[in-house]
Amino acid sequence: MIHHPTLHRRITAIAPALLLGLSLGACASAPPTELRQARVEYRAAANGDAREYAPIELREAHDALMDAEKAFDQDGDERATRDKANIAFREAQQAATVGARRALDKAAMAEELRAERPIVLPPLPGEEESEARARSSRRDAEKDREVQAEASPAFSSALMAVEGVADVTERGDDTVVRFHGSFFGAGSDQLLDSARADLARILPALQAEPGRTVRVEGYTDSYGAKAENQAISERRAEAVRAWLLQHGAPDTMVIRAVGMGAADPVASNDTAQGRARNRRVEIILGPPAIHGDEVQQSGPIMPGDDGDKDTVRERTPRDSKFR
Repeated sequence: MIHHPTLHRRITAIAPALLLGLSLGACASAPPTELRQARVEYRAAANGDAREYAPIELREAHDALMDAEKAFDQDGDERATRDKANIAFREAQQAATVGARRALDKAAMAEELRAERPIVLPPLPGEEESEARARSSRRDAEKDREVQAEASPAFSSALMAVEGVADVTERGDDTVVRFHGSFFGAGSDQLLDSARADLARILPALQAEPGRTVRVEGYTDSYGAKAENQAISERRAEAVRAWLLQHGAPDTMVIRAVGMGAADPVASNDTAQGRARNRRVEIILGPPAIHGDEVQQSGPIMPGDDGDKDTVRERTPRDSKFR
């Protein structure tokens, strides 16, 4: 081996600097304690009751954690990263707490129902014991249907996501979601970007209770021929139905698309603003399916159809000034 004194001295001088750089690089890659704690807390919430009973809170915790992760990737162990990690930690804690409370509430409600339910009703005068048992079974079945017809905590919580972009009302056993903004341009059946953002808010509710039937109603303003308005309202309803199924609605969910034409305007058709509001979509969520009910997926239907036909009418776009 050739020994070169000058080269040896240079390497000896450079080595500490290289080691220091490697050490600093290793330190920079280590996430701060706050971020590690936020990750652990989020995983615990996601694996617990929050997934079923607090989906909105869990989504907010996830978004906060992703924000903290992004800050760490960009800035490393800086104050901003730690602050965002603390927010994510608190959001995950909140999701876990809400989920656990709602799970306990549901369990307590189920226990109350079981306590209230008699095992067998006593026979009526002149009634055989077998008839009394049959009567008790029918009564229990009716109670089961009543319980299942109630919205689950997960569904009610998820539906809150549409607040601010839609009005939610009850119509008998149905839940009606009427979105505020216009979903389509004049004469178009193409969803606007703002409409896609609004529709995304209802997906958690659909995922929470896939047994519900869904009716998508498309509307137009009053301009144009009645037949043309009917056709474009059908295409608009089908556009929403297709978007929901492509972006997270359960595959087994029954979603029907119905064209309503210019029926039931929510604003005056005399102004551009009013016509834009009438070019809308309403989503009607039926009651939760009762165990044993059989449903089949169907395509668009006309108002008054029985909804059993699995057909999609071929349509061609028409030019229109309004509708």
